[in-house]
Amino acid sequence: MRKNVLVTTALIAFGLTGSLGYTAVAQTNGTNQPATQSNGNQLSSFDRRFMTQAAQGSMAEVELSRLALRRGASNEVKQYAQQMINDHTQANARLMQLANRKGVSVPKTLDAQHRQIRTQLQRLSGRNFDQQYMMVMENDHVQTVSLFQSATQQAQDRDVKAFASSTLPKLEGHLQMAQAMMGNNSAHNSHNQR
Repeated sequence: MRKNVLVTTALIAFGLTGSLGYTAVAQTNGTNQPATQSNGNQLSSFDRRFMTQAAQGSMAEVELSRLALRRGASNEVKQYAQQMINDHTQANARLMQLANRKGVSVPKTLDAQHRQIRTQLQRLSGRNFDQQYMMVMENDHVQTVSLFQSATQQAQDRDVKAFASSTLPKLEGHLQMAQAMMGNNSAHNSHNQR
């Protein structure tokens, strides 16, 4: 039991640290990368940061969800994971095409935060894995929805803004599903503890 609490605390700490530090890291990295539109106009630093963060988040969702298919216990969690793989693979393909057209180099490997989360999740299985995976999915989608909402309002490039706007509803659906599953899990756990 104590080990589960420590793992939960570590995953939450990674998520919070990542959400606070990730934007700063992406801002620093994003301003150093040249990115031009096909017509030669430069993308704003916000647009480049958004594309970098969106690619990183989507890649993490796919990789962690593949792990969920192998280590999860619940069919509901596995179905959610498969939907994350399908939806985020499709969104990432669209984003890669957009990045190529705009000359933006996006990450191709997980960032340190998501590598640590993956390592923590690899140590779990069954119901413990399910609970931690869904917590990570909920936290990541809160951050991702916020990122995409910002892009729908602040992106200067019309193609970047269109990508954010068309992808946002699906991400909001992912978040709602994760929140519902976490709510069901909490109710189930409190019922079992009685």
